[in-house]
Amino acid sequence: ALANSLRADDGLLEAQALAQRAGVALLRVTGLLGCTRQAWYGLHTAPPLEKPSEHWSRLRGTIFHAALESLAGENAVAETRLIASLEELGARAWIAGKIDHYDPALRLATDYKTINSFGKKMVALDLPKQHHVAQLWIYAWLLGKAGYPYPLAGRVVYMDMGAVRTVDVAMPDADMQAAVEARLVEKARLITEAGPDGPAGDPQEAWQCAYCGFAAHCPDRLKPQAHGSAGK
Repeated sequence: ALANSLRADDGLLEAQALAQRAGVALLRVTGLLGCTRQAWYGLHTAPPLEKPSEHWSRLRGTIFHAALESLAGENAVAETRLIASLEELGARAWIAGKIDHYDPALRLATDYKTINSFGKKMVALDLPKQHHVAQLWIYAWLLGKAGYPYPLAGRVVYMDMGAVRTVDVAMPDADMQAAVEARLVEKARLITEAGPDGPAGDPQEAWQCAYCGFAAHCPDRLKPQAHGSAGK
């Protein structure tokens, strides 16, 4: 499971080959959610080796997602790779993302997240996390670009090894949809049009740098707080 999860799926490999022939960058949704410099590193350098401490979370996520995919109905869009071009919007880039589950009949988009609650009860956690909301909104944008009806509702399902919590996420209105698209174009241009030294890093919290495989080489990394550390 670990070996398979580290290897790009056939759909992504095909998309990368097509993008290379078209002379555009292929950007992944997860890379557009965080630090701009981290996404640039991911585009231009080999991926960092995974630490043994990260294996458990990857295996846990692989197990849950494989089980959920097997339960999806025939008409559902489950674990489906979606690709949209930003070229007509002024960025030499395509965006690729794999949505966990979309029900076209209900127009409901669902994203599943496995988390470590660090001993806290799931109900006590401050959820949803804002970058998870942003990720679901980008998936909604991708669904619309792929010809599916734009989602009317969304939810994030959080799971640890002992509990499940479902949190509703409001879908953006027309103005916010336009803002999401504009931000995607802005971020893609920052990544793809940067000079040889890369764009400026813009991490929002120290944990993002703590979990970044490129942090040791990054001049813009944030240092952990002196008293305690921010939770992921």
